[in-house]
Amino acid sequence: YQVHCVACHGAAADGKGPAAVAFTPAPRNFLDPDEKWTLGRGSEQVFAAVAKGVPGTGMAGFSAAMSESELWDVVRYLESLPGLSGRAD
Repeated sequence: YQVHCVACHGAAADGKGPAAVAFTPAPRNFLDPDEKWTLGRGSEQVFAAVAKGVPGTGMAGFSAAMSESELWDVVRYLESLPGLSGRAD
């Protein structure tokens, strides 16, 4: 997360990284459990978003930049944040 995600999603994971101003829609705020998720909140869906990106947003895929294990590390970190840990599914 620190290497690939902070620029957009912010060090606090609040969607307010320094590059966030360049994106519409804004980067996801991982602290907000009420935000809508384009691909869904399940582990596999979050993995797909991190690995492949999210169409119609500024979210790029990182499968070329991270190993599968690293991608899962990011997913597990995101799942520890209020935006996912408080999910209803």
